[in-house]
Amino acid sequence: MPRLPMPTREDLPSAAQAAYDHIGKTRTSIPPSILVLLHSPELARRVADLSDSVVNHSSLDETTRAIIGLAVAREVGCYYSWQAHEELAKRVGLRALVVEGIRAKTTRGMLPKESVFVDYAKQVFNRRVNDPTFTAIEHLMGRQGTVDLTVAIGYFIMIFSMIEAFGIPPTPGYEPPFAKP
Repeated sequence: MPRLPMPTREDLPSAAQAAYDHIGKTRTSIPPSILVLLHSPELARRVADLSDSVVNHSSLDETTRAIIGLAVAREVGCYYSWQAHEELAKRVGLRALVVEGIRAKTTRGMLPKESVFVDYAKQVFNRRVNDPTFTAIEHLMGRQGTVDLTVAIGYFIMIFSMIEAFGIPPTPGYEPPFAKP
């Protein structure tokens, strides 16, 4: 059960309704992770704009986003975000071995292009990025891609941690794929 209510548009004061409408222009529905932020309308607008930039206007492909989303969700222990990124992983055809490896906290059997994203996401999460991993990311992604990737990981850390703090659950009946850290 979420710790804060999920407002409907009608529940919101006019300033928050304007933020709701702004956010609604960039997506088909407003997820609970953004909806709960409408208790602070201007912040909700800005976070939603960052979300839109990370998801729709960066150089990252969906497979990369699925990998880093799963890696960060696993590190944070966020079932809601794991569920969402597991669905994305299935939709984009990410190998089951990669999803299972992230769940089990191992990169064994992953291709280097898969494992480097997992390692980098974990290192950013732990605020200890080593030079070889950073060099590999920059070589693979270029400067813009490295910035886009790092911002996306930072965004996921922020939003997934917030989801946990607000107690936003996954879909009812969803079986947790791992124990919380």
